[in-house]
Amino acid sequence: MEFRVLGPMEVLCDGRPVPVGGARQRAVLAAMLADANRVVSVDRLITAVWAEHPPPTARHQIRTSVSGLRKVFARVDADREIIATKPPGYALLIEPGELDAQDFLAKAAAARAAAAEGDLAGAAGTARSALALWRGPAWDGIPGEVVRAEATRLEEQRLGLLEACLDWELALGRHHEVVGELMTLASDHPLRERFHYLLMLALYRGGRQAQALEAYQRARAVFQDELGLDPSEELQQLQQAILAHDPGLTAGPAPARAVATARERGPVKRPPGHIPVQLPRDIDDFTGRGDELKRIEAIMGAENSAGRGVPVVTLTGAGGVGKSALAVRAAHRLADRFPDGLLYADLHGTGNHPVRPAELLARFLRALGVPGSAVPGSLDERAELYRNHLAGTRRLVVLDAAADEAQVRPLLPGGPGCAVLITSRSRLTALAGSEVIALDVLGTADAVEFLAAVSGRHDDVAREPETAARIVELCDGLPLALRIVGAKLAARPHWPLSRMAHRLHDEQRRLDELTHGDLSVRHTIDLSYRALDPRAQTLLRRLALLDVPDFPSWAAAAVLETGDTEAEDLLDLLTDAQLVQATGRDRAGHVRFRFPGLVRLHARERAYVDEPAERAATVERAAAGC
Repeated sequence: MEFRVLGPMEVLCDGRPVPVGGARQRAVLAAMLADANRVVSVDRLITAVWAEHPPPTARHQIRTSVSGLRKVFARVDADREIIATKPPGYALLIEPGELDAQDFLAKAAAARAAAAEGDLAGAAGTARSALALWRGPAWDGIPGEVVRAEATRLEEQRLGLLEACLDWELALGRHHEVVGELMTLASDHPLRERFHYLLMLALYRGGRQAQALEAYQRARAVFQDELGLDPSEELQQLQQAILAHDPGLTAGPAPARAVATARERGPVKRPPGHIPVQLPRDIDDFTGRGDELKRIEAIMGAENSAGRGVPVVTLTGAGGVGKSALAVRAAHRLADRFPDGLLYADLHGTGNHPVRPAELLARFLRALGVPGSAVPGSLDERAELYRNHLAGTRRLVVLDAAADEAQVRPLLPGGPGCAVLITSRSRLTALAGSEVIALDVLGTADAVEFLAAVSGRHDDVAREPETAARIVELCDGLPLALRIVGAKLAARPHWPLSRMAHRLHDEQRRLDELTHGDLSVRHTIDLSYRALDPRAQTLLRRLALLDVPDFPSWAAAAVLETGDTEAEDLLDLLTDAQLVQATGRDRAGHVRFRFPGLVRLHARERAYVDEPAERAATVERAAAGC
C-alpha cells in the first residue's frame, strides 16, 4: 500500500490507483494522513470536512466516511487493520515506507547527516532523491485548514532542503548545472534570499560577473518594493566580494565547517535500511521551559551522546503540564546530534491499554528497516535485535507517556551513542541511571505569555494584565487549561478577557469550562484518578472535602480511619501520581500536603458522585483528629 500526499493525494496498491470515494471521504483520509499513526479526533475530522459550518449530522457522516474507507482498504488487504477506532476518534495505521511525506523527511534527515560528516556528494544525491518524491503542492486539491497547515510545513521543509542541496552542489563545483534551476527558483520565490545568494554565486563562478551583479540589483529591488528593506548584510557582502573578485568565491573543496564537524564526531557506522524520523511536529506557541531545555541539552550533550553510557532523561509531572510538548521541542532541538534517526512512540501509559513493550519493539524494528517477517516472536529476542540495530549509531529515542519502568526497560539502547527521553506522570524512580526532571506549572509571566500566544489576543492581554493573570490563577498555570482557554478566546474574538475570567470563577462549572474539542482537564485528571488503588481513590476524595489550603499527613489517617503507615503509603501513591504535592514540614514535624486547585475540584466531583453520605462524616473525622 502506498499513500502519496506530495502532490495530488493518491492511494496505490501494487502501483495501481485505489479509488477512495468522494470529496468527503477524501477529506477525512487527508486529515488522517496529516497525522498518520496518531489519533485524530472526530471534531478535527468534522473541521477538515466542513470547517466552521458542520451540519447537524456531521458526526454520523464522519462515521459513514470512515466505514467507507475501511471497506476500500479491506478490498485491498482484508487481513490488515488500517483505520483503528481510538477515542476520541480514529488513527490511520501505516507502515514505514508507505507514506511519501515520511519518506521525504527521512531522506532529508539522511542528507543532512551525510553533509555533517563531509560527504557532500552523498548528501546531494540523497537530497535529490527526496525532492524527486514531490509531484506538486502537498495535498493539492484538498481544501481546508487541517491539511493546509501540514502542507505549509512540508513545503517549508522542501524549500529548505532544496536550498541546502544547491549549496552542497555549488561546493562540489556544479555551478554550471544548477544556474538555470536557481534562476527559476529566484523568480518563483523572490523573497527567499538564499536563492538569490546562490544564484549570484553560481553566475560568478561560471564567469558571468555582470549577470551576478544584475541578479543582486533585482533582489534588492524586490526587497525594497515588497518589504521596504535592503537585502541582508550577507547578500550585500557577497555583492562587494564579486565586485572585488574575491578569490574566496571560487569553487573549492567541502566547506571547512562540515569537515571539522565530521572530524570531531569521528567515524559513524551508517545504519542499514531506514533512517527513521518519527517525531511529531513541534508547536509554534511553545512558551517558557528555558531552564529545563538547557538541562536536557546538557545531559545529552555531544560528549555524553558519543561517549560514556546512554543518557536517559525522564520528564515527570501532572497531566496537562506540558511534558510531551517539552519532549518534542527538546528532541527537535537535539536532532542534529542524532543523525542516524529519531524514534518516537506514544506508550499510552495513562490509559487502560498501555502499549506492550513487545509491540513497541516490533514497530521500532520495522522503522529501522527490519522486514515484518524477520521480527522475532519473543520480547527478549526483539529487544536483543533492537539493541543490535542501535549499536554504533547515534539515535534519539523518545518514549512518550510511559506507564511504568517495566514498559520502558526493553526499549533502552545497550551502548553509548544513543540517548533516551521519556515522559511519564510517574517519576519512574526504579529506572536506574535516569535523570528525573520534574515539571511544575508555568510561572505567571510565562503563563500569561502562553495565553496570549494561544489565543492570539496579545493586545488584549497587554491592556488587561490583571485579568490575564487572574485567568492564569484560575487555571492553576496548567498549560492544558490555558490552551483550552486560549482556544476559546481565539474562537470568540468578541469576548473580553473579563468574561472568560468570570466564567472560570464559578468552581462548580470550572471543569466544564475547561473543555474544548478533544481537550479536557477533567478527562486528563480522571486518567490519573482511575489508575489509582481503590483505597487511594477514597483518600483523595475525602481529603478534597476538607476546606483548607493544605493538610498534615495525620489528616489522611483520620479521614480514612486507618493507621499512620497505610495513610503514608497512600499519600506516597497520590504524590507519585501528581495528584497531591508535599509542601514541607510544619512545626510539629508533620509533612504537609496541598491539592492543585483543579485536582481538588475533580476529587470533590467524584466525592459527590461516589460517596455523598461521607461528606459530613469526613469533615467530622478530620476535626476529631485535631
